[in-house]
Amino acid sequence: MNITAIEDLARPEVVKAMDSDGNGKGEFWIGADGWASANVNQVKLRDYGLYDAGIEAVRAAEAVKNARVLDSIKKGEGYAFYCYKPHAIWGMADVVMLTEPKYDPAKYKMIQPKADADWYKKSYVASKDALKQIQIGWATSLESQSPAIVEFFKNFQLTADDVSAMAYAVSVEKKDPAAVARAWMEANKSTVDGWLGL
Repeated sequence: MNITAIEDLARPEVVKAMDSDGNGKGEFWIGADGWASANVNQVKLRDYGLYDAGIEAVRAAEAVKNARVLDSIKKGEGYAFYCYKPHAIWGMADVVMLTEPKYDPAKYKMIQPKADADWYKKSYVASKDALKQIQIGWATSLESQSPAIVEFFKNFQLTADDVSAMAYAVSVEKKDPAAVARAWMEANKSTVDGWLGL
């Protein structure tokens, strides 16, 4: 159906393809109850105009979402869901990340329910989230106790695809995390050597 961008979900034929229960609305999994990101996605669907187009938000446990994605693929149905990289879903199913408007702080004003009871009305989110940075932290005392480890940490880097593949191996294939890490290191010797300054 040539669905590549979030706005493609508003097309009537796409809404129809995502309607699994016959109520005339296409389902979009926004996250689990209690997730701050689910609240953001609830606002995003509104501000992207997807509710008006016939999309309804679904909140459920992530395991329910994963099962629904796999079931939808089997049945040839459409299903849209919140996700990110790295995540095991990229190894579980043939899925595509939809594009969104570039992050724009002027179009990203999110107020969580704990901050204001009127959070939904006061929030406005019509752009992609800001890119998240994951950093390794260590005690400053480690710099004098083990400078080699600190140097390793400074050089250490994994791609989102690498982490997604490892998450899939551990959480879906139930492989031992240490064995997964060893296998990755064996397959990526030059990268590891670079981390070690070799």
